[in-house]
Amino acid sequence: MGEEGTTALASRTRSPKLLLATRIASVVIITAVVSWFAWLSDDALITIRTALNTVNGYGLVFNIDERVQAYTHPLWFAVLVAAGWLTGQWMLMPILLGIAATAAATGIIVAHVAQVSRIAVLTVALVLSNSFVEYATSGLENGLSYLLLAGLLVAAYRLLNKPTLGWAIGAGALTAALLLNRLDLILIIAPLGIYVAVRLRAHVSALIAMLVTAAVPVIGWFAFTLSYYGTLLPTTFTAKTNVDIPRAELLVAGFRYLAASFLYDPVTFLILTTGAILAIVTGGIVTRLTLVGVGLYLAYIIWIGGDFMAGRFLAVPVFLTVAVLALERSGAFVTLLPGVNKRTARSGNRAVQRAAAISAAVLIVPMVLIGWGRSDLITPNLPNAERWDFWANGGVADERGFYMARGRGLWQYLGTLRPISEPFVGENQPRPEGFRADLVQLQAAAANWPNRAVPDAVYVRCGGLGEGGILAGPGAHYVDPCGLSDAFLASLPYFARDFAWRPGHFNRFIPAGYLDAIAEGDPNLVEDEILREQLIRTWERIR
Repeated sequence: MGEEGTTALASRTRSPKLLLATRIASVVIITAVVSWFAWLSDDALITIRTALNTVNGYGLVFNIDERVQAYTHPLWFAVLVAAGWLTGQWMLMPILLGIAATAAATGIIVAHVAQVSRIAVLTVALVLSNSFVEYATSGLENGLSYLLLAGLLVAAYRLLNKPTLGWAIGAGALTAALLLNRLDLILIIAPLGIYVAVRLRAHVSALIAMLVTAAVPVIGWFAFTLSYYGTLLPTTFTAKTNVDIPRAELLVAGFRYLAASFLYDPVTFLILTTGAILAIVTGGIVTRLTLVGVGLYLAYIIWIGGDFMAGRFLAVPVFLTVAVLALERSGAFVTLLPGVNKRTARSGNRAVQRAAAISAAVLIVPMVLIGWGRSDLITPNLPNAERWDFWANGGVADERGFYMARGRGLWQYLGTLRPISEPFVGENQPRPEGFRADLVQLQAAAANWPNRAVPDAVYVRCGGLGEGGILAGPGAHYVDPCGLSDAFLASLPYFARDFAWRPGHFNRFIPAGYLDAIAEGDPNLVEDEILREQLIRTWERIR
């Protein structure tokens, strides 16, 4: 297929002991660091509540009386449903699955890298990136995205080197899985995917197999959501896009999100900027197209106004950038030392080996220096608390620090021994002195989830929606002013000007009579006639 498909994949030889040991060490180190900083976010609890309702017979819903898709990651949701049902460990499994998926993704990449020095750079880069480490867990889908993207990179290289029906089907299946894991990642794989499809035009059977395998699961999922939820896309998409905010403000907020994330995670900034430069200077077509996809994805994040979780949407770009540069046959070391370019990385020549080692050091040292005092891994006495004031940073929060202070860390959970006699705590009920909604309390509520509940209370909450939803049990109906789990409120446009809003928290006005309408099951209790008709139409679809 040409030189553009040639990478370290095509030049593998039998691994010497040092190379094998380095590969193993890389996986172990990355897994250990990710495990050490593992935690669970509130957004993950929203998905977990839906999973609990699913396995207890209420349906794929957040509130048991409404069919609303309050999650954005169908594949990850399915994995959590299966894992929770099999083990009963609703708080532990999302964290462990994120760790396992990250370890597997790392293993796939380093297994196809034939240079010790390059694996060393990959390892140091990833463990120093707060975005990569923190969102490898958190209970969100990032870890699984790492794994699927690692597989897709390998499949793309294989198809470009030697197209086969098996690899075409594999690439299609991985593409479908990635899109079902998080649909907006289509931007990050589109440039490379289009190129691979064009290159396969002479292999019609392989091309058709890849496209069909990719399309059928996605179309099938959309058919299901249309029939079950009444919409193609989740309610969270509507809630976050149905806004009347000047585009200029959204763009400023998007850049502010990147700036805040990079300020407290400069290694991530170094990886992304250096990766783009290296792709332009020495990258092959696969590397360049992958980095174009990363650029498109980051541009999309800016376009929609960023997010409130620092680093969340930079985690996948960081992993993909490091992975594709590691797989590049020439790669970063040739950029730093052009004289090595004519020699093979597996040569026994000591000069070449020395040059590669120096190149690795030249890449690693700046990352260590710029990360000192900022990178989680090398920050002395990292507190289990917020590291900055989110209001002073455009509403961009240290999400992990916020929830670590509330006992949401893996090791906090595993190190806690205390019984919970009453797992469910109502929204307005007094809580025991010193109470914290930590993972022990949340697991107790999840383990005692009843399967015969009926709607019995109505609460209003945006922030902490997942925590409240799990602690109050399935009978509690949560009205989410931000619209993430409320189809009616999400359908109401959100108006704001002069930055009087926070990314990801578009808190809508609750119409008069709406809470009574939910409590009584009667949409006619909504006072505004137009909104009353809109609620009736919405309920016809979701109830």
